Amino acid sequence: MDPYVLRLDEIGPEHDALVGGKARNLARLIRAGLPVPLGFVITTAAYLRHAAGDHCDARGIAEPESGALLSPMSVPDDSSAPGGELPTMDAGCRADSGPQREIASTLWSAVREAYEELLRFHPAASCAVRSSANVEDEVGSSHAGQYDTVLGVEDWDALVEAVLACWGSLNGERTRAYSPHRETRRGRRHLEQAMAVIVQLEVPAEVSGVLFTLNPQSGKENEMLVEATWGLGEALVAGLATPDRFVVDTWAEAVVDVRVSDKKVMVASGGAGPTPVPDKMRTKRTLDDGALLRLARLGEKIQEEYGLPQDIEWALSGNQIFILQARPLTAFSFAADFGEWTSANFREVMPGFASYLSQSMSFHHDFARAMDEVFKRIRLYRKEDAGTRWAATFFGHGYWNVGAAKRVAARVPGFRERAFDRTVGIVPSYEGDGDVTPWTPATVLRALPSLFALKKHYRLAVEEARRFISWFDANERKWDEVKPEALDDTDLKSWAKFAIDLHWRANRWALVISLLGTQAQDDFHATVEKLNRHAKKAGRAVSEARLLTGISRMATARPLAALWELARFAEARPVVADTLKRLSPWELSEVFRRWEAEAGDGLCTTGGEAPDLGEFWRRFAACISEFRYMSEVDEDLAVPRWSEDVALPLSMLQACLSGEVGEDPRLQIARQEQVRREEEQVAACMLRAPGWAAWLNPFRLRGFRAQLELVRRLAWWREETRVYLSRARYHTRRFLKEQGRRWAAKGMLGADDDIFWMSRDEVLGLLEGSADFRKVRETVKRRRRIPVAYRNFVPPPVIQPGPARVLTKRSLAPRARSTEDTVAMVYLNRQNTMPAPVTEAASAHQTYTGVGCSAGVVRGVARVIRSLDEAGTLRKGEVLVAPFANPGWMPLFNVASAIVLEEGGLLSHSAVVAREYGIPAVLQVEGATTRLHTGDLVVVDGGRGVVEVLRRSHEEG
Repeated sequence: MDPYVLRLDEIGPEHDALVGGKARNLARLIRAGLPVPLGFVITTAAYLRHAAGDHCDARGIAEPESGALLSPMSVPDDSSAPGGELPTMDAGCRADSGPQREIASTLWSAVREAYEELLRFHPAASCAVRSSANVEDEVGSSHAGQYDTVLGVEDWDALVEAVLACWGSLNGERTRAYSPHRETRRGRRHLEQAMAVIVQLEVPAEVSGVLFTLNPQSGKENEMLVEATWGLGEALVAGLATPDRFVVDTWAEAVVDVRVSDKKVMVASGGAGPTPVPDKMRTKRTLDDGALLRLARLGEKIQEEYGLPQDIEWALSGNQIFILQARPLTAFSFAADFGEWTSANFREVMPGFASYLSQSMSFHHDFARAMDEVFKRIRLYRKEDAGTRWAATFFGHGYWNVGAAKRVAARVPGFRERAFDRTVGIVPSYEGDGDVTPWTPATVLRALPSLFALKKHYRLAVEEARRFISWFDANERKWDEVKPEALDDTDLKSWAKFAIDLHWRANRWALVISLLGTQAQDDFHATVEKLNRHAKKAGRAVSEARLLTGISRMATARPLAALWELARFAEARPVVADTLKRLSPWELSEVFRRWEAEAGDGLCTTGGEAPDLGEFWRRFAACISEFRYMSEVDEDLAVPRWSEDVALPLSMLQACLSGEVGEDPRLQIARQEQVRREEEQVAACMLRAPGWAAWLNPFRLRGFRAQLELVRRLAWWREETRVYLSRARYHTRRFLKEQGRRWAAKGMLGADDDIFWMSRDEVLGLLEGSADFRKVRETVKRRRRIPVAYRNFVPPPVIQPGPARVLTKRSLAPRARSTEDTVAMVYLNRQNTMPAPVTEAASAHQTYTGVGCSAGVVRGVARVIRSLDEAGTLRKGEVLVAPFANPGWMPLFNVASAIVLEEGGLLSHSAVVAREYGIPAVLQVEGATTRLHTGDLVVVDGGRGVVEVLRRSHEEG
């Protein structure tokens, strides 16, 4: 039988349904070592027994006289409850006889025993009695203040009355008003009507208040907001007192704002109710800096435990801070001066908690410099742009300054905010086109220098990028020959600095080409829309996605073709295919490493078939050597490359072998080239159609083709420079990884990979001797807390001044208990990036829309994959549904029949490669990995940007 009473310190996860949300949180805080007042819980089992009508006189632990009421509430038994629902505490309570009396007596005896045990060493203490409903303090819905709390409970009779009051509040008016739309299914009603009650020693608080571990007024993660008042916190909760307000900068470990109020009313311990504050204390500061910093450190520990910003109630007695309860923060606001930021594209290339060094190098330094350079090249840069902060990291994730980018881009006539957002992958929050810069004589005149410069640099940037990759190709062999582990300390530092500079040089051209390509694509999109509007009456339209397909020899698609060749080789040799299908990727990795060590002498198999397997490993080794720079997230320098971990490409090979290997990718590309040529003919016919000025047709057609060729050329160069950047990152990782290992071995860093949690400037400062290792170690320690403290928090895709909701991930990750667990959690967590799904009836014939990025219509079975660890589960012909797809995912495109992603845009890597292979793709489908399920039968229309569910996986037929 479930216990009626549990001490707070003996509650475990197995008791969740018995103790309610508030008690569950208190028990978790105790297990985490937080200072929580002693207490016990009267469980939901006790409530349910009481609610069923099994009562006795709790005051004397004896049966009341026949017909006597324990409280003005009574309950019908289960059989009479309407609709089979659990009986409520709304109507008559009666005493039964026989065994029921014994059960009720046992219930209250257990409560009294726990109460007496609690008071054994604190006989003069009063208690606080609080509700703990199963729906209380949930993520996203706290139910704060909806149930009863009774303070100053000083004897057994008062305790009984307080418990009954808490039980009675479960279905009170406040609760019904708070949850008017709660579900009426039996399961949910059962949970809502199961009330536990917490009994704790009441802290004789001199000061009490609340702590928000994320400043709800500014949205700044380095700030905590503290509100404090004299006495118990009830004066603050009830709105009787205006609290002192403090802001603590936890990164600087300093109190940065102090606002002392006139505190007129307080609630003292012992349940005496509100009393006036003595005059000399009314404007006196409640907390000094020392107490605030101690409180903030406790707040950090609590947030790290839950992985979400917290709303914490606390009390100070003597010099001891007690935690009274903690619940998730449900809403906050970004300050008016925060600006507009987006993680679009950044969250695709660096999903999850990318290492800080990678963000510092790629975003804070490289992206910022590239933005300044491009705007200067095309003569859009103004004095007010100097010092613009183009990129930043919030909540452990990368963001770029979309507000500043729009400000500059709007200087060009033809700018449309919606088109801008569409290209970069932002879901507009406004109606219509947003901000628009019209074509007028004045705007054109002002923009002429920029328009001429833009045309010039479309050509020059490609020429300069070509020179860079020629230099890169001429020197990479020399870099490969340098073994970081063989260098002395001085040479290693020189090579590490070279590697950091190489990263910038490669990223410079990848970014410049990408930014120019985005502008060219925006202009072309406007041209296509204009053409389609003109031809609308004739019922014709040209597909932008089809026009942009058939770009041959795309660099980011080469690994896909290489793995296809390997899969075809394996498919034709049963012993190879059987080995690849039978063993896990990690077991295959061990086999491959043994083959490498043994020079492929056949020890990895037996019999006369060994040569086939040996030849396969030789070919696989050549593939790994060529694409050694590939990674699940190659933008993140902390993530191993294929040369270090071959399990990922092996899992992709297994996916290729899940069915027939399929068509040669070269044939697919040739077919897409034909698709493009046919679409170009359609566009040419539309441009010659009646309604245009005929004498302008040759010029119009020539201009259209020139625009199309420009977009296609820049798209090709974007992918080409992207691969050279990946190769540069491979070398950067090699040297920095060894440098970090040596610093850690000498005790200068706490761990080998601490180097990946520094900023670019910090690494260069340590290499040059101008930075302090002690300060850097402290900063690294703080940064490494972020993935722990925000592991269950979904950062908003767009940040702008005003209110924001706290969204949580689909599965709440527990706190890791070791360094190894923390590292594993950080990288696994990059796949758990979407909010918990909104309650939605999962039925067939639902339609979800996104951006059609690769034309074609496919009907197939969905396969939801959130991590490349799951790549081996994808079967030939299935529809790949994923949160994103960076270059590391590209080999899976040869297995999938269609692609549905939550992230990306027309020029993202996934869109470009999908078009090359003629795979229908719909991107920016919000919540795709939660709304679609593995096994759903869907139709993907990559031209219209629509995904239709024909049958759900749980439905028959």
